[in-house]
Amino acid sequence: MIKFTWNKEDYESIKEKLHLIHTDELEENHEITITIHPDDVDKTLDVLELAAYLQSRISFETTNGWVMIYAKSITYIESFGEDIFVHLDHKETIQVKHPLYELENMLTKFHVIRIGKSFLVNLMKIKFIEVTLNAKLELTLNDGSQLEVSRSYVKRFKDALGI
Repeated sequence: MIKFTWNKEDYESIKEKLHLIHTDELEENHEITITIHPDDVDKTLDVLELAAYLQSRISFETTNGWVMIYAKSITYIESFGEDIFVHLDHKETIQVKHPLYELENMLTKFHVIRIGKSFLVNLMKIKFIEVTLNAKLELTLNDGSQLEVSRSYVKRFKDALGI
């Protein structure tokens, strides 16, 4: 038997993926304990990956120092020349000093991939994908932002989504 304990907020974001796993709610400390039967061990890898994603924090250098950001809060990243902006949940934006290629390498394991010369997107924040003219894709993100996947990145984007 394997047990995991999460806070309620993190559990709410993954509970639909855990529908076949038994959970117990601990009211006094607002935590959830997940028990996995040995027959369901294959599911534990997905659970562990998701747990790591939810708890992962990354340090970014800014003009004023360093900032720690949860990977799950990154919506997308864009560059305007040498100015790089990380867009977070709730429309918060932070300017960082890392070049885009460095951020791409740093964030790939957190489901953040390049979709154009100037954009990276968090795959977990995509709400809708629409095919547009010239074989491009338009993404609508959970926060309402819209981004375009340029033609040269469409194949890699689809591969990352498994479509």
